[in-house]
Amino acid sequence: MAGAVVADQVGNGRGARLRRLREGRRLSQHELGGGRFSASYVSHLETGRRPLTDEVIDFFAGRLGVSPEELRDGVMPAPTAEVAAGTAARHEVERALAQHRFATAARSAAEAIREAQQRGAVADVWSLSLLRARALFEDDRYDEAVEVATGCAEHPLALEQPTLAIEALLLAARAARAAGDPAAALDSAERAARTSSSRPVPDLRAEAEAVRIGCLMELGHTEEAIEASDALAAVLDDVPTAHVRGIAQWVVGNVRLLTGATEEAMERHRDARRLINPAVDLGTWGRFRKAAATVRVQLGITDEADELLEEAGSALRIVGAPSDLTGLRLAEARLRLLRGDTVRARQLVEFCAGEEEVARSPYSRAELEVLRADLAAAAGDRAEEAAACRRAALGYQEAGLLPRSVQLWMRHSELLTGGSGTDA
Repeated sequence: MAGAVVADQVGNGRGARLRRLREGRRLSQHELGGGRFSASYVSHLETGRRPLTDEVIDFFAGRLGVSPEELRDGVMPAPTAEVAAGTAARHEVERALAQHRFATAARSAAEAIREAQQRGAVADVWSLSLLRARALFEDDRYDEAVEVATGCAEHPLALEQPTLAIEALLLAARAARAAGDPAAALDSAERAARTSSSRPVPDLRAEAEAVRIGCLMELGHTEEAIEASDALAAVLDDVPTAHVRGIAQWVVGNVRLLTGATEEAMERHRDARRLINPAVDLGTWGRFRKAAATVRVQLGITDEADELLEEAGSALRIVGAPSDLTGLRLAEARLRLLRGDTVRARQLVEFCAGEEEVARSPYSRAELEVLRADLAAAAGDRAEEAAACRRAALGYQEAGLLPRSVQLWMRHSELLTGGSGTDA
């Protein structure tokens, strides 16, 4: 037991030194990670929740311009009262985030921001604001997350250090997509991509391009998405971090599906499954598996779907938002439908219909109605199928996904002209 306590103290001391050195160089956690480690992973290292191994110490020492010995064993000067106050505030917010108490984290961050503003601690204001945006995002308060993250991107500190702006813009883009505003998401993603194009960080450029391509696909800008994905695929070997390469392979694979290159898409998704690292970002690891399973089922492929959904569930039940869990259940429902188990598929769909996430998200409602339409089709109920298609089309339209909405309107029209005799 005593040995464990000593080890914890050593780990906490190294984490504190890492934080102090990072803050002294005015680096964000994302910037320090350099595309190899996520901001949340750096946070775990700084708070002692994950150990600083020799390999990790060597990497961060190089990023910080110090010797590995200084980071491992160096004696740091006592922090000023101002630095101590900022550190304590961030610890409280990060602890709430780590415990998935997202509303508490957002509230604590807002209070800490006001105190930092009174102290004139500009760097603390920025870092706490980004933490607040992350907490709002994880709490499914997407519109607020967009507003706060966009403010971080336009903060004077971010204007001085473009990598900070990129970090904030990528979060704003993801939040806008989740809020059902793909046009705003694309605007933030394109700003991030333009800013990253001048930075000597291949990982950052690849991540920005991946988010931008996803937005282009949602808006139906297929030709532009294909062109951008071809460009990203051509430079994948230059991306040093496996995790970021995995995210890029995921996105390129999605675009290949649009072009009908199914075999290549599946191969790229297999690479993504291998490369995306749960130690770096468990949420992304789980969301990829949910998405990969959904793609397979939509193509009529059941191979590996159960395993992917099981892996996705193991992650998203820990770190996922309500929207993630709803999507997971809908993916399972589609798999059940494909296998002919319409009873269980309908149970899952109707369970999701009562969830708050579906009530407030046009996209989730539309996805659910598509499943209802497919269940009705399996039962031979053309009237209900048409009605569900109509509701799905309206949901996609409200979510700003016009190409998908048009597809459902066409299906609805074909059902009506097919002689169902019922106005849906």
